[in-house]
Amino acid sequence: MTREQEIRELIRKIANNNTLGVFTAEVVSVETNNTCTIQIHDLKLTGVRLTSVTNKSTNTIVITPSVGSVVSVIDMGGEYRDLVVFQYTEIDKITINGGYLGGLTITPELVTQLGNLSNRLDAVILALENGEVATGDGGASYKATVVAALKLITDKEDFSNIEDNTIKH
Repeated sequence: MTREQEIRELIRKIANNNTLGVFTAEVVSVETNNTCTIQIHDLKLTGVRLTSVTNKSTNTIVITPSVGSVVSVIDMGGEYRDLVVFQYTEIDKITINGGYLGGLTITPELVTQLGNLSNRLDAVILALENGEVATGDGGASYKATVVAALKLITDKEDFSNIEDNTIKH
């Protein structure tokens, strides 16, 4: 057998011994240790990893599938023992580097709310600049005109919707 034939034969043997299997399954539950339980027909499999390895590193991206969604799973070792999810039809959240910095900012909403805040601040400055002063009243008329102008400011900022809690970094 020539060297080329030997190499070809070795490649053929490696390819035929490949025990990797790919299949789809339904997500039954998601656990807090970055694993989930899946179901294929009547068979439930637990401990299916959401990351390639299970360690305590926070420098990871964890995609959490929605319960009831369908995921693609790779069987790394054969016999349904070393399973990893690698594709998702629906996700609940994405956690980047442990998620300690909170959710990603929803930029259009943030810009809107910062604009509202800027408008309110401009109105406060304008009320202070245009407050009327009366001689001998100790500032009572000035206070009354400023307070009346400030009460007209009704468009307050609301920062409660600027964070996307489904993607944390």
